[in-house]
This record gives sequence, C-alpha cells and structure tokens, in this order.
Amino acid sequence: MEVDVNGDWLSLVSYEADLNLSNVYVAFNYADNWLPLSAIGAGVYTPFERIYIRAAQSEVGKSLSIAIGGQARFYISSQGVTISNDLVGLAKDNTLAQVATSAAGIYAIASSNVNYPLSTMAATLSSIEANATSINAVVTANVNYPLSTMAATLSSINSYSANINAILSSNVNYPMNQLRWGYPVEPIWTYSPVSTGPLAAGTVLLSQPVSSGYNAYIWGYFLSENDPSGNAFLIQWVNGTTVYQQMVVMNGPGTINFMSVKAINDGIPASPNTTMAVKILNAASTNALYMAGILYGQVP
Repeated sequence: MEVDVNGDWLSLVSYEADLNLSNVYVAFNYADNWLPLSAIGAGVYTPFERIYIRAAQSEVGKSLSIAIGGQARFYISSQGVTISNDLVGLAKDNTLAQVATSAAGIYAIASSNVNYPLSTMAATLSSIEANATSINAVVTANVNYPLSTMAATLSSINSYSANINAILSSNVNYPMNQLRWGYPVEPIWTYSPVSTGPLAAGTVLLSQPVSSGYNAYIWGYFLSENDPSGNAFLIQWVNGTTVYQQMVVMNGPGTINFMSVKAINDGIPASPNTTMAVKILNAASTNALYMAGILYGQVP
C-alpha cells in the first residue's frame, strides 16, 4: 500500500485481534527502511510525504486503523491489507499539548542551570582560584627544584647505595657452609680401619693431625664395637698444651653415629700441629671388633 500524504506523526489506533503486528511494516518517504508496526507503540514522529505499508501473506485480509498528523492528500493502492477507517487526521491541540510539555521540561532544566545564582558562581570561582594557587605553589617548589640541590641529593643517594651494597655483600652473600656449621668450612668424615681384640686399654683407634696455621673442630663422631662387655670411647684433642676429651660409654655391643651443627669443641679448637684422637678406655675382648670416625674441619 502506498499513501501520498504530508505529515510528521503516525500512530496505530486499532487492529483485529488476530493480526500479528510484527508481520506488518511501514516505511516513510522511500520503500527502503521498513519498521514493524509492533515497534511503533504510542506513535512515531518523523517528517514524511509518503507512507508505504506492506504485510506478510499470513496477514492478508485483516484490518487495522492508523492516525496521521499533517496534511490530508491521500492516494491508496491495495497490497492485500485492508485499511478500515482509512486515515484519521491528528487533532492540532494534541500536537500543541506535546510541544507545551516538552517546553516545560526545557524550561525546568534551564531554570536550574542557566539561572545559576551569581553569588554561588562567584564562590565557586573563588574556590577554583584558591586551588589553582595551591597547585602553583606545589609545582613551583618541586618542578623548579634547584639542580645543585638535586645533584647533592643524588650524591647522597649514591653514597647510601654504596653502604647498602657493602652490607648486603657481607651478609646476603654470607657463605652457606658458615651458616650451617658456624665456620667457613665444609667438614669431612675420616674413619679408622676395623681393629680386632684383644686390644690394650688406651689403644688409639683413630688419629687425625691438625695442619700448621689451622684450628680444627669436631662436628660428629662414629663409634662401633661388638664387645660383649661394651666399652668407653674417649674423643680427645689438644688446645695449646691442655688435653680435652669427651667420653662416650657403651654398656654392650652397639653403634653410635652423632653429628651436630655446633662443633663439640667450639671455642676450644684443636690447635695447629696437634693430633685429634679416638681411644678406648678399657681393654677390648678377644675377637671383638672396633671402629671409629670423626667429622672434622680445619679453619685458618
């Protein structure tokens, strides 16, 4: 259907109950931008000189009524959709009422914004000026920072960085073996051969000399025997001219493997050019087997 008419508003007035508005379309001026009547609702405002109406085959023979606001020069050619009540002119006072409502809204917005009190505006501008002054003061004191002062500050930062690096180098790079053993050394085990009884009291099972220029520390010992009567082991070292020893008593056959992160002679190390030893306190029985070892390290 094609209708030649000048107007600026179109609305759907009524339609048959079984008419599917989504299948009925309207276009304004040119038949290239179709709008389903279901999307029009209360009406659509747009200037036009011609209206096109088309419908799906399923809606042929059904009727509807539309209202148009504008001039009333009409030409209708049938497209299978029956138009009842044809075209109804839009009342002028209704259009003017819509304009009046819109004008009232515009006035309300203008009254609350355009008629902004000058006293309030002056206070706002004064606050802006005060903030701008504060910003200028901060910028002046920092952006215009004297280069000589900046150079001195950077020199001070460099000095502190060097101090921090020195501390980190001596602490963060602290030798891991010193963290574990208390000294910058990695201890090693040394063992005696197996000795078979009978052995005299005071027999030395193991001896380990201390190198010149070094102190020696003992972090552990290994003691093993299968003597039915057991025995006592003496772990000995010399500090200066004084002999120190620890005694480990075994009441029967057995093995002891001891190790500590703190040296058993910490604070009183074996002196340079002395000998550390492991002895048995009592005589060993015939055919009894004895063996000893120490975990030691030398520190300059």
